[in-house]
Amino acid sequence: MLAITRGKTGVVGLLRRMVRWRVGLQWYAAALLLPIVVTLTAVALNILLLGAQPSSSAAEFGGLPSVIPTFFILLLIPGIGGAWEEPGFRGYTLPVLQNGSSALFAALILGVLWALWHLPFYITGVDDSSEMVQIIAWTVTFAWLFNNTRGSVLLAMMMHAMSNTIGVASPPKCSRGRTQ
Repeated sequence: MLAITRGKTGVVGLLRRMVRWRVGLQWYAAALLLPIVVTLTAVALNILLLGAQPSSSAAEFGGLPSVIPTFFILLLIPGIGGAWEEPGFRGYTLPVLQNGSSALFAALILGVLWALWHLPFYITGVDDSSEMVQIIAWTVTFAWLFNNTRGSVLLAMMMHAMSNTIGVASPPKCSRGRTQ
């Protein structure tokens, strides 16, 4: 699509944003730590407010030693972990949507599109349809990161890979008094 709408210069620009790594260290921290903080906060709130039972061992946490290799697999291999959605969603679509509208409005529109992109996962039961709201909220966060890193698709890919890595490594979803 980019080659059709913007030609060779558009494609080269996207490729440059996909390897834009010269951003402040605080943005690497945001991309890598924010998914961890959000997940741990959600787990803690689930335990404290909903009465879910905490995991009783590190083994139930999904094997923390596998987090780093899992992160790199999800980041580097297209089609496995979703990080390669970012060139299309953040690299192409977000800038187009932000042209003439606010970053928040563009992110909300993109969030709905991204949630619909995951519709096959809801239909097949791989994901719960309640995750649509979560996807829209994450889209606003991704737009914030993207815009503050001068359009670094690489950092968005890293955040996406870490979010999926933590989703794989985190404890099972909990309900009141038992784990599912």
